[in-house]
Parts: sequence; C-alpha cells; structure tokens
Amino acid sequence: MQIKKEFDKLVDKIEKANIYIIFTIILFVQIVFMLYYCNMKQEFFVDEIWSYGLSNSYYKAQLWDNNDLNHLKISSDLIKNYLTVNPTERFKFGSVIYNQTHDAHPPLFYMVLHFISSMFPGTFSKWYGLIPNIFYYCVVMFLLMKITRCLSKNNILSIAVLVLYGFSIGAVNTVTYVRMYMLLTLWCLLFLLQTIKLYQKDKVELKDIILLVIATFGGLYTHFFFIIFACPIVCMYLLYVIKNKKIKKAIGYIISGGVGGIAALGLFPTYLNKLSGNDGNYSFKYKKF
Repeated sequence: MQIKKEFDKLVDKIEKANIYIIFTIILFVQIVFMLYYCNMKQEFFVDEIWSYGLSNSYYKAQLWDNNDLNHLKISSDLIKNYLTVNPTERFKFGSVIYNQTHDAHPPLFYMVLHFISSMFPGTFSKWYGLIPNIFYYCVVMFLLMKITRCLSKNNILSIAVLVLYGFSIGAVNTVTYVRMYMLLTLWCLLFLLQTIKLYQKDKVELKDIILLVIATFGGLYTHFFFIIFACPIVCMYLLYVIKNKKIKKAIGYIISGGVGGIAALGLFPTYLNKLSGNDGNYSFKYKKF
C-alpha cells in the first residue's frame, strides 16, 4: 500500500512538472547515448562511402569513367580525391547536384555533407556525417514531443514516446548510418505535426503554412520516400476539410504542398525522370557553376 502511495505521488509530480524541463533532461541523456555509439563506429557500409563520394567528388559521381572498370587504377590519391573536398573545390553545390543526377536520390542530404566537408578540405571523418545526424535526431525528438502533446497533455505519455523511440535500436541505427534517413524522418514528422495543427485549428496561420512549405520541400528534396509517407496524410486531411466544407483550409493546404513541390522539382530538374525510373542515371547534364 505504501509503495502504491509513493508511486502515485511520483506520477503526480511528473504530471505537474514542466514538460520542457523533462524533455531537456531526457534529450541530454540521449545525446550522450548517441555519441557513445557514434564513437564506437569503426566501419562503413558501401552506401555511406557513396554518401561522401557523391557529396565531395568534383563533377564525378563515380570513381570510373564511362563505366570502364577494366583500366581503372586504384590508388590512395584516387580514393582521397573522391571522398574529400579539395581546397579549390569548396562549397561547389552545383557539383553535388550534378553528381546526384547520376545517382538515385535528391541532393539535400549530400549538400549538407558537402558543406561540412568543405569546412575541412582534404580531410575525411565519420563525424562530418554523424554530427548532422545527431542534430537531426535532436529536432526529431522535439517534434515527437510536440506531436504527442497535440494528442494528449499527459506527461507520462510524452516521456514514454521519447524514451521508447529515442533509445531504440532503430534510432541508433538511423543516427550512426551516414545516409539521409534521419533527415528524412525530421521532414516527415514536421509535415505530420503541421498537418495535425491545421486540423486542430479553426483559423490557418501564416507560420503554419510556411512550415508546411518547408517540410514539403525538405522532404521531397531529401528522398522520394517522403511521397509515400505524405500521400495518405494529405488524402485524409483533404477528405476531412472538403467533407466539412472548410474550403479555405483545403486551398491553403494544397497551395503549401504545391509551392514546396514545385520548388523541389525546379531545383532538381531530373526529379520526375528519376521518380518514374526513366532517367537511366545518366540522362541529364547539369551546367557547372
């Protein structure tokens, strides 16, 4: 009986506590947790090597030319030039976009990796990819908390969501894998959060529209999988607002998605070809700048 009373008191204290203080404490522990696993990372999967190469190799998506592997001479200089940024080729984002027209994904993740690598030319480090992932992870945890608070003001529920995902093997793998999936998670959750807010509000605010545009653009400019995530959410939201004759909200939502989508298409000209599988990875020549 005494244990139950003490437990009830603890629960009551947690429920009355400031959720942002709780979040800060949990996030600090989770950052240390992730840094531990990032520090343990010793090897790279081949896709992670391509992450660095496609980000930093100057207008050369692959190590070989014209698919000719027979006369390729592998050397340490060849590998270094492919994976790192030369001092004279820093912040060449046109090269990143060009390389991605020869690969399979939109360029945002690679542009960030190139930006960080450009600050340390001629060097290679796992941390150039891991530090951004940890930052994305922190934003993801904040968005998870905000989404949970939209559904319930119960602190216990918020803590459970933060702990169950934040310490999961899925979160660890996404942070320590130098690819675009943690950044994609960020855009997906931001898109979901803004849709929930629009659903709950009677009046659409400009900041919600702007954040929805950013989420749409960011998601589309990071990975095609964003479309798979967003489509069911968009359909359900539009069915709801149209059924309830909230036409202004429907128009605002469509315009937001349209602006974000058009921006992504405009800044990555082979988007539709890649989405349909008709680009062959070599169909577009991007002008150097």
